[in-house]
Amino acid sequence: MIILVFYSFYRSILIVILCSNNKDMKVALCFWGLTRSLKFTIDSIREYILKPLDDNNIEYAIFMHTFSMSSKYYNPRAGEENIQLDFDEHHLLSPDFFKMEDQDAIKEQIQIKKYRTLPDPWNTNYICLDNFICAMYSKKQLGIMVKESNIHFDYIVYLRPDVRYITPLDQRYFHVTHQNTICTPNFHLFPKLNDRLAIITSSNLKTYSEMFDEMYEYSRLYPLHSERFQHNIITRRFRWNVQYIPIHFNRVRADGREEPDTRQYYKKLNQISGGDNRRHTTGDQSLAFIKGSSNTHSAIHTVFNDQKYKHSQPHTQTRSQQTFALSSNDSGRTPSTNIHTSPDFTRETSASAPVCVQSIDNSKRKVQPMFRSRKSIEQSS
Repeated sequence: MIILVFYSFYRSILIVILCSNNKDMKVALCFWGLTRSLKFTIDSIREYILKPLDDNNIEYAIFMHTFSMSSKYYNPRAGEENIQLDFDEHHLLSPDFFKMEDQDAIKEQIQIKKYRTLPDPWNTNYICLDNFICAMYSKKQLGIMVKESNIHFDYIVYLRPDVRYITPLDQRYFHVTHQNTICTPNFHLFPKLNDRLAIITSSNLKTYSEMFDEMYEYSRLYPLHSERFQHNIITRRFRWNVQYIPIHFNRVRADGREEPDTRQYYKKLNQISGGDNRRHTTGDQSLAFIKGSSNTHSAIHTVFNDQKYKHSQPHTQTRSQQTFALSSNDSGRTPSTNIHTSPDFTRETSASAPVCVQSIDNSKRKVQPMFRSRKSIEQSS
């Protein structure tokens, strides 16, 4: 017990020291996929993503890759049918680097039907599968855009423009992101990953963005389910640790409907922590509310790390299949992991990737004297 308390105290002091020196930190915000509801989410992006960076003197640039289409938007699984999207919404975010491509042309270019060797995991006649493939293509293009900007960034944040954020992008998340670590949200896990936001170091950008190139070979062996595919590649191929962070948001559909993505998380958290069972918690209140004990976070992770969405894996595997296997003896089970908790964060690791607290040497960061924060840009205009 004494050792655990000392470790927690030491780790808290380390994070405080690291957070006090953000002068030279540079972050690339990479918005991917269709904007579709940005008019409904832009205020939350400004309040909970951009403002925390400005307040902590963290310099950043906004990258956006999105699509246009000549036809109306159709996503029956989300209840979005025959909707005319606004392809000028991106102006609300004022991206520093922007690229829009015709989605129908891209589908033809990447031969999207070749990914349909196995059944559609969502049973939507491959509509959701096609959307996932386009999303991963968008992430890859953002990796290229960041590289071609010739700006050195310390951290990369991949995030969606069509979600309403209800907790801020805490600067401490950057200081628990290391070369063998990826930070992802700690709620709405399917079954062990929420792929709608990710924080990585710049050294991992090429690897992360090029997951798209792994998809075709994987799709010939297993159903191409978004979170299962990415969790498999991240933890088994890249050997990265998954660091769960309490950044929360709800998806917003093209017609303005907000999905209750965080409802179950807060409900379970209330039950475990003995809270007031509030149905809706937003803003700073929710951030303070989720900063409970380590036991609470461990329990929450156990609750959401269930077997609701099991991965069907064959009992016998060929040599090529073993490349993507979740574990050598996997028969439809989620791979076993070690769970480490702290007051604010939950970490998942594979046995071969030990957890350690690392310091960051700010003196080794490259400085781009011409690169300014968003606040300084606005003030000068």
